[in-house]
Amino acid sequence: MEEIIEIVGKWGGLVIMAGLFVWVFIQDRNKNSKLLEELSKTNADNSRAIEALVESNKNIATSLEIIKGSLVDLSDKADRNYEEILKQDKK
Repeated sequence: MEEIIEIVGKWGGLVIMAGLFVWVFIQDRNKNSKLLEELSKTNADNSRAIEALVESNKNIATSLEIIKGSLVDLSDKADRNYEEILKQDKK
């Protein structure tokens, strides 16, 4: 015990600074570990959200293709009806 007191008396500031450095280093390491865990969870959540958006985009694209097909069919029918009307008017 006397040796510790002697060391602190002789090297007091240096020992205190070294102790504080080690303490801060350990605290930062713990904080970084917790932050990495939170980021991991956030990345996993973001990945699931992106997957859902991709699926939704595929569904929207499919719906738009169906609508496009319906519009083309309606346009063709309208053109045929117009031609029929023109033929009837010529007679």
